[in-house]
Amino acid sequence: MNFLFVLYIGFDQHGPSVHLLKEMIRQCLESGHHVRMIVTNHGGSDPDIPVELQHYKNLHCDVIYDKSLKKSALVKRYFQDFRYAFLCKKIYKRYKDTDAVFLQSNPSPLIALKMLKRTLKAPVLFNVQNIFPIDAGVLHKLPTHGIKGIPYSVFRKMQQSAYKKSDLIVTISEDMKQTLLNEKVPESKIRVIYNWSYSDEAAEIADEDNLFLRDHPELMDKFRVVFAGNLGAMVNPVLFAEAAEKMKAYSDIIFIIIGDGNNMNLLKSMAKEMNLTNMVFFPYQPKEYARHNYAMANVNINALPKGIITTCMPSKTSTILNAARPMVVAVEKESSYAKILSEVDKCVVVDWNDSKGFSDAIIHFYEENIVSESSNAREVFKSLCSVDNAKKYVECLEELKNEAL
Repeated sequence: MNFLFVLYIGFDQHGPSVHLLKEMIRQCLESGHHVRMIVTNHGGSDPDIPVELQHYKNLHCDVIYDKSLKKSALVKRYFQDFRYAFLCKKIYKRYKDTDAVFLQSNPSPLIALKMLKRTLKAPVLFNVQNIFPIDAGVLHKLPTHGIKGIPYSVFRKMQQSAYKKSDLIVTISEDMKQTLLNEKVPESKIRVIYNWSYSDEAAEIADEDNLFLRDHPELMDKFRVVFAGNLGAMVNPVLFAEAAEKMKAYSDIIFIIIGDGNNMNLLKSMAKEMNLTNMVFFPYQPKEYARHNYAMANVNINALPKGIITTCMPSKTSTILNAARPMVVAVEKESSYAKILSEVDKCVVVDWNDSKGFSDAIIHFYEENIVSESSNAREVFKSLCSVDNAKKYVECLEELKNEAL
């Protein structure tokens, strides 16, 4: 079969979706399918075709060069994606024999779907990683009511039209599936496939072998509360600061914040104003440190703003589960996500704004000296987030082709 992957990222830069997309494409190629992929290049240093895919003869890549925009530049990014869809149209004409299309998650899929349907007339799998514009409304980036809410209403109707034009929608959590159902998407059109971490290898790394701790031996004897990754709009930094403030008296407990993101400066500012000497910051670490960042935690943490779990799924979920360290997560307790994590040994789930419950949970792990691994976190990881999920996408594309026959 001939599959076309229309990607709104490039492999020239590292990102949370890169490893899953690479594995998905590799699985297609290994199954004997021909893959054509359209990618962007934003000036990164990595090759447009990942090294592990370069030897496949049944792979072809078209690259569209464009500048990179900050995630916070919502309107500019929307119109950049709109422009990208028109640039892709020129490429579609070369692939009239396409059997099925994978359209990567993006805020402006309607124009892409219209062009794909007119040019190729092939079934399209739309991968929904974020539910726009509902996510922007939840985060107050777009007004949702009154005259100022008109753009939100227009964008929402456009997304609903895109769902109708899609032949299959794959989203990444049960909470997001429910949001799509609320948007009148037929349940028969929706599949839930959780995102895969970058490795199925267990993150069992002794402190003395931990690359991050070798670089920062001053943290070796501390009780380490770790957040690693993108501290963007999908994270509630206020709760981190409030929890850390409640724990100032515990000199052995240190909050280690690794990464970057739109909310990083806010958290740093709060830490300075509140004199949070128990919170330290580090930039993104090299790729080979990823497993080590989570493995060195005495407690891994995450905190989600109210409502956001209905529109996205934290990308670090699979990595934290695979690390199998104790964890504390703040999210709406009635969500499917909270119910999953509540079944995980040594995982405490508190409500999204419960900073006292958040700090009390960390203190409990500290005072009770709970340092052993979770007894079932990796089993939950394997059942939801393993590399097998990449193969499920391939099966969905094959299913679309077979249904079209």
